[in-house]
Amino acid sequence: MDKMQYIYLIAIIAIFAVTSILSQRKQKKRMEQLAESLRAGVKVRTAGGFIGTILAVNEDTVVLELSPDNVRAELLKAAVAPLEQPLNQPAEDEEPTKIEEAPNTPAEDNAESSEPKSDEQ
Repeated sequence: MDKMQYIYLIAIIAIFAVTSILSQRKQKKRMEQLAESLRAGVKVRTAGGFIGTILAVNEDTVVLELSPDNVRAELLKAAVAPLEQPLNQPAEDEEPTKIEEAPNTPAEDNAESSEPKSDEQ
C-alpha cells in the first residue's frame, strides 16, 4: 500500500473515533439532564417497566411509590425516566389507530356455505 492509502485509512479511523466520542458525550449530557429533572411528585417509568411516583430524591437513588398497592422501592436514578405522555394516550403527532375488520377468510366462507340451503324451486 502506498502513502495515500494509509492516509485515507487513518482519516476514516479518526472520523469514526471523533463521531463516537461526540455521541457518547451527548448521551452522557442527556442522562445528566434527565437525572437532574427528577423531583418528588413526578410520575416515572422504570427500566423494568414499572410505573410509579417519586417520593424522595437522594444523591444516586430515588424512592418510588408503585401503585396500586403503594409499594415503595429505592432505585438508581439511571433506572428511571419521566413519562413523556400520559398512559394510554397517543403522542401528539400520532393519529389514533383505527381497527379495520378483516375480510372473511376462506374458512369462514366455507362454514357459511356448508349450511343447508333450502330449495326454492
